[in-house]
Amino acid sequence: MGLLRDRRFAPFFWTQFLGAFTDNAFKQALILMITFRATMGEAETGVLIAVASGLFILPYFLFSPLAGQIADKYDKATVMRHVKALEIAIMVLAAVGFAMAAIGITWAEAYLIAILFLMGTQSTFFGPAKYSIIPQHLREEELMEGTAFVEMGTFVAILTGTIVGGILIMQSEFLVGGSLIALAATGWLASRRIPAAAPSNPDQPLRLNWLSEYGQLYRVSKQKQSVFLAILGISWFWFLGAMVMAQLPNYVKLFIRGDEPVYIFFLSLFTISIALGSVLTNRLTNATVELGMVPCGAIGLSLFPLDIGWLDYSQLSETTLTLGAMLSLQADPLIYRVVFDVFGMGIASSFFIVPLYALLQHRTDEKTRSQVIAANNVAGAAYMVASAAVVSLLYTLGFDTAQLFVFLATFNALNTVYLVAGHPEFVLRFGSWLLGLLRYRVEYHGRRNIPRDGACLLLANRGSWLDWPVITAACERPVRFVIDRNRGGSSGYGLLARWLGAIVLHPDREAADTPSDVVDALERGEVVCFFEDGETLGAILERTDVRGVPVALHGFSATSIEVGPDGWLRRSVAVTIGEAHPAPCAPEALAVSASQLHASA
Repeated sequence: MGLLRDRRFAPFFWTQFLGAFTDNAFKQALILMITFRATMGEAETGVLIAVASGLFILPYFLFSPLAGQIADKYDKATVMRHVKALEIAIMVLAAVGFAMAAIGITWAEAYLIAILFLMGTQSTFFGPAKYSIIPQHLREEELMEGTAFVEMGTFVAILTGTIVGGILIMQSEFLVGGSLIALAATGWLASRRIPAAAPSNPDQPLRLNWLSEYGQLYRVSKQKQSVFLAILGISWFWFLGAMVMAQLPNYVKLFIRGDEPVYIFFLSLFTISIALGSVLTNRLTNATVELGMVPCGAIGLSLFPLDIGWLDYSQLSETTLTLGAMLSLQADPLIYRVVFDVFGMGIASSFFIVPLYALLQHRTDEKTRSQVIAANNVAGAAYMVASAAVVSLLYTLGFDTAQLFVFLATFNALNTVYLVAGHPEFVLRFGSWLLGLLRYRVEYHGRRNIPRDGACLLLANRGSWLDWPVITAACERPVRFVIDRNRGGSSGYGLLARWLGAIVLHPDREAADTPSDVVDALERGEVVCFFEDGETLGAILERTDVRGVPVALHGFSATSIEVGPDGWLRRSVAVTIGEAHPAPCAPEALAVSASQLHASA
């Protein structure tokens, strides 16, 4: 919790918290006006809410290219202050709209829906600065913790803003407008204390042709496959989240027959569970960028919505469900199963989204980080617009709100298969994280010795079948492992190894030709891990100008599991990483230091 008291982080945290709070207070007040006060059917209400949600995120699609350029070119703290000043003006316009609704002007709701576009515009310019400023102000080991706090704060703000917005609209439209102006002004005051964040690319020209800029954003985001897949994963999360958040009022009203307080309870439960999941993610990963939690979260995001969609709601009473009946445990047991599913869906959301956001910040180049985040916003906007369109289409085809959850579960499973198939690093990291959580207590020494960028060759001793996952976990960059043809040529192992990105050596070739695939990988700036030395290693280092790092695995013998009852449950093992040899790395020097390190294993 120290970051929340640190000037490097606290003013920024409260600025983004208040921004999310204000956005959601406004949106919730508007949604409740549409859902519970308008005289429309399920389909009409669902479509109108979907259109409102789509209009809010449309500016992300239109203006993100320019927003990313501005965040890279200018001081990010200054950009945030200007955006927060714009928010005050927008909230004044919103207050006028709520006043019109209070006196009965018929087109007040349409006016307020149009204001959502302006709110989305200011959020578009805030987003790239928001995420790219974190790596500038925080140390590398604080990045996961900072990201977890931001996600926790965002969803707590969603919760509290939603609750406050609902309470305010039930009291007075005039109270809603005045409160929104006060919140925006408070956020601007907080932004004035954010420390300066020097421009990462001040010489970059501003290119206003946003259509051509989409190609540039695509090229920047595709420079690293893991970053590109993280963008797709984050975008899918917002597709899922937009659909759940937008249609939750209909679900509560029509399927579990709850009133407004019951809806606020379920929305609160979902957002609180996401916030708790963010804190839990940071604890379970020891504040490191741990991608192994992503598959775990993805599984949960299929199982829990699927259960919600398959429940038999016909057994519920036609009597309106009240919050008092729920809290006094007098509701139907099916209701508490829904409570469990919604809570689990929130926890799974954090397991999925927090590591992906941390990866997005950690593996991007500082000069183009804001543009990568802008590309993420464009993709997220496209997915969220698609979410609104898909909801409208499904309602038109006769789907009900419960069936939307089955749709989400099914397509989330397909998305997970694509994400894992496209980047098997998730599988290795998931395996190492799960083993460390349930079976082994893995200690890492010298992780900072692995260079953060550029080509690098790791030389490790063989420990056991756990070699790959634990070495992958020790390095926050993807690792390509080298195996010989005799092992990689068998059908099952060979297919698995190739899918995991292994480089298969061919011993029937001459020594000078053997490492060509390894050389190609190193020339692309990748991390390559060898489990042997000798002629092959020498041939590689003679043909490349790379750094070499020795790695030693401790306690990974084949009989390590036969150590008694306590050892079976939690076996202590360690990975030690020696100091990097500067480029060009001499084969003899790396072999000597590796031998010395391995001898201690």
